[in-house]
Amino acid sequence: MESHVGAYEFQDYNGDGIKDILIQNISDVRSNWTYYLYLMDLKHDRLTKIKNFNQIKNPHYLPEYNLIDNEVMSGRNWTSFYQIRKDTIFDFGYVIYDGEDDNGNTVDFEKEYDKTLSKVLKNKDYSK
Repeated sequence: MESHVGAYEFQDYNGDGIKDILIQNISDVRSNWTYYLYLMDLKHDRLTKIKNFNQIKNPHYLPEYNLIDNEVMSGRNWTSFYQIRKDTIFDFGYVIYDGEDDNGNTVDFEKEYDKTLSKVLKNKDYSK
C-alpha cells in the first residue's frame, strides 16, 4: 500500500544556501516517504531534477558533510549514505541496521552510525 499526498518542502540539499524543492513521491505502509528533488539554481534561473533521489526513503541532508542519510522503517530498520553528483544520486553502499544483527545480538546503532560515517568520509568517492 502506498499513499500520494502531494506534500512539498523547501530545504537546502546541496549546501549552497538556497532552499531546494522536495515534492512527495510516495509514502509506503511504514510511513517511509520518498520525494523528487529539484535543485534551485538562481544564477542560471533553472531547476535541476536529481535522478534516483526518489529511491531514498526518509532523506535527511547533513550539511556539515554534504551528505544525505536516511532512516528506513521496515522489518529491520536501516540507514544508508548518499551524495548528489551533478544531477544524480551516488550511493556509498554502506547499510547500518538498527535492532539486532543476524546472530541476535543488539546493535549499538549510534556507534555503528559514527563508524560508518567515518568510512564514508574516508571513501575515495567522497567529496565535500
